[in-house]
Amino acid sequence: MDEEEAPTHRPPPPFVEVKCESSGMRRRFAMGTEAGFAVSVINRKLGTVGDPHPHPLCLHIEAVKEGEEPITFGPNSLLVDYGPGWTLHTVTQLPFSGGEGVVRPKPMQVPHVMFFCRALTTCMLQTGYQNKQSILCTLEK
Repeated sequence: MDEEEAPTHRPPPPFVEVKCESSGMRRRFAMGTEAGFAVSVINRKLGTVGDPHPHPLCLHIEAVKEGEEPITFGPNSLLVDYGPGWTLHTVTQLPFSGGEGVVRPKPMQVPHVMFFCRALTTCMLQTGYQNKQSILCTLEK
């Protein structure tokens, strides 16, 4: 086979592009980047709290393709390219209509589950439950 007849296969790029629906910008990330990290980078680049024209913050990333159900990336999911026709884009809490009246959600701290369980166990032990097994039986009721 001549070199002219050989099929040309391009390797996929070593990155994925995510379109920010708020700003319209495309951000590139290394293939396999965690979606949560990408969301935090995108949100940092959207502007500061005092910005006169703030953009809605990104909540998560989805892969979309015409006629297909979107694929949602959780915070620990690795960003991947699903092939032709699929694009990665951000999802915001509010539909973006531009500029005026955009509300930036305030960060909310969620209590850590293990801390809660330890505190509950300690409290129950101090109030008369003799061991962890009795606590677990009580929690199941």
